[in-house]
Amino acid sequence: MFAVNDARGNLTGRMDALDVGHAADEVIRLTGDAAYREYRDGVRIGGMVFPVRPPVGHYVGNLCWNGARMELAVLAGLLNHLRRRRWYCEVAEAGLFEVWESGEEVTEAALARALAAGAGGDGASECSL
Repeated sequence: MFAVNDARGNLTGRMDALDVGHAADEVIRLTGDAAYREYRDGVRIGGMVFPVRPPVGHYVGNLCWNGARMELAVLAGLLNHLRRRRWYCEVAEAGLFEVWESGEEVTEAALARALAAGAGGDGASECSL
C-alpha cells in the first residue's frame, strides 16, 4: 500500500510510506518521502514509473492509503529505487531485512523467499502493495 492521501482522503502528490505483503502479512514497511502520481496502469514514484496491475485501489485499509498489485521483479526495482533515495526500513521479514541492511540489491528471489516465509506465501509472481 502507498501512503499518499491526507487525513481527508485527498491525494497529496507525495508518498511517505510503503507497505508490502499479502493481506495482513506485512513483508516490508518503508518510510521516506517521494513525489507520487497515479496512471491507469502504473505509478510514478520519485521520478520513475512502475507498472501495476490496474486499477490502483483507493482508500485501501483507511483513507490515507492506496494500493495495487505489482510483479515481484518490478517491486524489487521499486525497493531498490527507494533505498537509493535513502528510505528507511521500519520492519521486514528477517531475510529481506538482512538484504536491505547489507546494501545488496533486493531481488525477485529475495522477495519470493520473504513472501513464502509469511502465512500468505503461495509462490505468487506478484504482490499486493
